Amino acid sequence: MSSHPPDDNGETSSKHQPTQPPTPTPHWLWRFSADEWLRSAERERKRCDPAGDESRKSITHARRGVGMALNALLVSFNRHLGDAREDCENRWGRSYVDHIRAVGAACARDETQLDAELISACYKLSNIEIRGPRDPIQIHPVGATPHAIARQLLASAIATVGHMIEANKASSET
Repeated sequence: MSSHPPDDNGETSSKHQPTQPPTPTPHWLWRFSADEWLRSAERERKRCDPAGDESRKSITHARRGVGMALNALLVSFNRHLGDAREDCENRWGRSYVDHIRAVGAACARDETQLDAELISACYKLSNIEIRGPRDPIQIHPVGATPHAIARQLLASAIATVGHMIEANKASSET
């Protein structure tokens, strides 16, 4: 006797087979290695508009890039320092903006695994105001426009995270 329920004609059919539950997908953080997250951050840095005519876009790319660099750091915490995956997944929130805000506010917490320069870059980047096209034009000194600062902060964050990952690797080998 078949274990399939009968259809309208009383016949059992394989088309009524129970479906397998979907396999849970791994958390998005583990989609890339630390090195791959850093390469993604570098691609975002290259997308920042150096001319500055699209500062909103540049700041967004800078924030995304820093978020990706922070993802690299979280993967490194797991891989090289033994932090639990769940702790890494929940440490700074879900989105890149959450990550940047949490790290930028780290000076108020005891985040001993973070570099002061990275905390400062995240704090400054999270506080850059994105102005709309109808907002009054602001005059900034050369190199001090919000998008230029965002690009500098992203470059600094990528370098700092790279150094931190290397330090994590070295400490896991000893």
